[in-house]
Amino acid sequence: MDVAKAFDTVPPEAIRESLKRLKLPNQFVQLILGLEANRTVMIESYYGYTAAFTV
Repeated sequence: MDVAKAFDTVPPEAIRESLKRLKLPNQFVQLILGLEANRTVMIESYYGYTAAFTV
């Protein structure tokens, strides 16, 4: 089974253009784009949290 396409990403510029085409307010567009920018993750386990890493 080929699942490679299941994890494709959409370029931020394509998202921006789509949201602008829907005539959404710029603040909302920036909010949505900001959800993906500079995101870090820490994983909690039985032993505590891992060091943060960028995703």
